[in-house]
Order: sequence, then structure tokens, then C-alpha cells
Amino acid sequence: GTIVVPNKYFPTDPGQAESFHCWNLQGHGSLNVVDAIAHSCNIFFYKLGGGYEGFDQTEPPIQGLGARIIAEYAVQFGLGAASGIELTGEISGSVPTPDWKRRTIGESWSTGDTYNAAFGQGYVTVTPLQLISSIAALANGGTLYRPALIEKIGPENGLPTYTFSPEVVGTVPISEEDLTLIQESMREVIRNPRGTAQRQLSSMQTRIYGKTGTAQNPFGASHAWFAGYTQERNENRPD
Repeated sequence: GTIVVPNKYFPTDPGQAESFHCWNLQGHGSLNVVDAIAHSCNIFFYKLGGGYEGFDQTEPPIQGLGARIIAEYAVQFGLGAASGIELTGEISGSVPTPDWKRRTIGESWSTGDTYNAAFGQGYVTVTPLQLISSIAALANGGTLYRPALIEKIGPENGLPTYTFSPEVVGTVPISEEDLTLIQESMREVIRNPRGTAQRQLSSMQTRIYGKTGTAQNPFGASHAWFAGYTQERNENRPD
């Protein structure tokens, strides 16, 4: 289905509620999930995650996923916990929930918190390593591996004395159909004429899948970032 996404969004009565804005000041019109990922539309995911009451009668009300379900899947992708890589000082990041906010901030959860969490904003914090690990799980069909620094230990020209094997730490509970849909959406980020990485990456000779984003910096200007993976092109899938 599609969701109507103007350039700004009022969760309830526009005379009372704070507005949530999209980076596209013109609005994106009506989008499905593939286009929403390709165009990186904030408001689509605000509505999908936090719901929509349908006050302006342009579309029926939407039952959002809600904060707890969003957090549940984020944790399955390895967010909110240290990956266990062989480095000291790794931080866990945060996956906010109503209980987390009450314990950590001392305040009640708001609908706006759900909107922000649905788009990876607000109290959500992740490390680059967590982001890469979650993208790898999307690429490989749903398996989350523990990152490792070393492949093998041994003499330079001899047999290794120890070899490190990939360690599975979880399986993301998402159907193959849904994973394929997400992968196709990430491909559109590069291939779609309005994709947010089309201009930078569409000329590459490999098939690139990915997602652009903004790393919000509390100490200064925000940073643009991109996470993705590649697949060699072939005659059967030249795009």
C-alpha cells in the first residue's frame, strides 16, 4: 500500500501538535515502502512507526508499529548491545523504549518519541560497526554474525595454528519475502532516478545496495553517511 507524505506532518490536530518535517520541503506525495527507502522519506516512516489518526481525511487512519515492536526488531539486528568484537571500550548504543526513557531520562514516552525512533532519530544511537553488522544481516538473508578482527594465527608461510570461524549470534525473524523487498528497496536508493545515492553511485560497475542517512552530531554539524553492500553484475541481472 501507499502512504501520503506531505512536507510536514502533524500527528494530531495541527492546531495543537508539534509538526514533523521531511528533508524534502516539497513533500513526496504518495509512496510505497520501496520508494520511501529510495527517497529516504522521513514522514513515511513516522506514520508507519507511530501511526496516523487521519485527521485531514486525505487517507484512512494508520495503526503504527509502536515503540516496543520497533525496539524488538532493532535488538534482533544487533542494535543496543556491544557486538563482542575483540576490542576494548566498545559501546552498546541505545534502543529506546518507554521503560528505557522512564529509567534513563525520568520522563514518560511520547508519540513523538515513536516517530523519531522509527526513523533512527531521537534517543536512538548506533555505532558504525553495529550499522555495518545489521546491513550484513540484510544482505546475507537474515543471519547476524559477531564481527572479528583476525582470520587466522600462524607463521607467515606456514599452516595456521588457529583459524577463527564465523560466529552466528542470531537470526533476524523476518521472512524471505520481506528481506527481498528491503534488498530491492536498497537497490533503488542507487538505481532510482530520485534515489538519494543515484548521482554518486549509479555509474559503478557493481550492483550496489544501500541506504543514505544523517548521523546527528550533538557537538556540531551533522554528518552524511552511507551503508551498503555490493554484488557483481552479470548477464542475467545487469542492473
